[in-house]
Amino acid sequence: VTTGSVLASIYAVDYAEIRLPLTSNDLAYVDLPLHYKGDRGNREGPLVTLKAKFAGKEHVWTGRITRTEGEIDPKSRMIHAVAQVRNPYASGGDAERPPLAVGMYVEAEITGKTVSDVAVLPRLALRGNDQVLVVDSENRIRLRTVTLLRKTDTTIIVAAGLTENEIICLSLLEAVSDGMRVRTTDTGDIS
Repeated sequence: VTTGSVLASIYAVDYAEIRLPLTSNDLAYVDLPLHYKGDRGNREGPLVTLKAKFAGKEHVWTGRITRTEGEIDPKSRMIHAVAQVRNPYASGGDAERPPLAVGMYVEAEITGKTVSDVAVLPRLALRGNDQVLVVDSENRIRLRTVTLLRKTDTTIIVAAGLTENEIICLSLLEAVSDGMRVRTTDTGDIS
């Protein structure tokens, strides 16, 4: 053994910490425990569900965000939240679940902020950056500008611009003009 040689790596077994990179946009929807100088940091962070495939099966662990790291990554511009899972080497009631071992790849679902009075629509309902097609009471298409709360690959969350029970056109129409008459079918398709 020489000076500076690594003899061993030691890991705690009472809890595991997982670094979760979050974009600036993600931060708007997660109530992270941000701590300031002199702050005791007694506020609990959001719940986290971690999933990993191991030996052909999906396994689940639960934890909580305990802190954020004190820097923004200069290359990715992301901030890292740190999730803590207690007893990562315990079976958690599932004898086949492996320990949450160091180096295991996981997917994380963080419990976000709750919103109300929004409409969740498939992403294909979005026309351009902020419009949807609404079918009015006379079966005419109306191009409506809406306020989006969030866009994902599969859904949009509309915060304002729609009213309850409006019919939204999800059909892929080639040529659409405002006021164009359409016909709805029993399956809900528009032609």
